[in-house]
Amino acid sequence: MNTPDQSRALPVAAHTPTPLSIETSPTGCHYLKNAQGRIVASLHGTQDGVDNDARTAEDTAFRAFIVRACNSHAALVEAMEQALVAGELIAAHFDPGPIPAHEPTQADLDFGNWEYVRQQAHAALALAKATP
Repeated sequence: MNTPDQSRALPVAAHTPTPLSIETSPTGCHYLKNAQGRIVASLHGTQDGVDNDARTAEDTAFRAFIVRACNSHAALVEAMEQALVAGELIAAHFDPGPIPAHEPTQADLDFGNWEYVRQQAHAALALAKATP
């Protein structure tokens, strides 16, 4: 038997197919569309009533950033996962040394402290795969 919380839970769905694109209507509304051309979100700028060239440029840049981030997400996650596999194979042949107890220096990075890089890569992947 479902508890009240379980009966209201929404199923987890896959995100909209990529690539995404932005379309601007003749009235100036901006729509985020999926690969099939379906509107998946409307994007409104200048919500604070400020309508100037700098704000418009910022809104335009942010819409482009959203599209680039969404369209590159899967490829970046896959590349990071492949890089981790390759790094593990390489690290198996070398002693990378301990994780620095300090903020990494250029020397740490130059000498390829694999454990530090591995931890950072796993943290980035966790963020990329997190459910909001």
